[in-house]
Amino acid sequence: MLNTLKKYVVYQCANCGLPQYARNDRATRECVKCSFINRIDNYQKIKVILQTNNVKEAFEAVSYAKMNRDVFPQRLHTLTSRHTYFLRKVNK
Repeated sequence: MLNTLKKYVVYQCANCGLPQYARNDRATRECVKCSFINRIDNYQKIKVILQTNNVKEAFEAVSYAKMNRDVFPQRLHTLTSRHTYFLRKVNK
């Protein structure tokens, strides 16, 4: 099975935790809140929330994450069923 890279990545800033999205073809992105340079090409340095091919889904996921900052805690495996349902729905 081929593992294809999605077009957009939704992630949290490694410095301040602000949710944001970027295209996967970019190497870095500056955080709009703290001006920290996040390395998009290195997923060990940033916390990826989801990957998608649709820019609208990426924007909605960022908006949802900003409204509900407690939805995306430090460990993603501790999410409740309500939160994992949202991630499954957006990740389709």
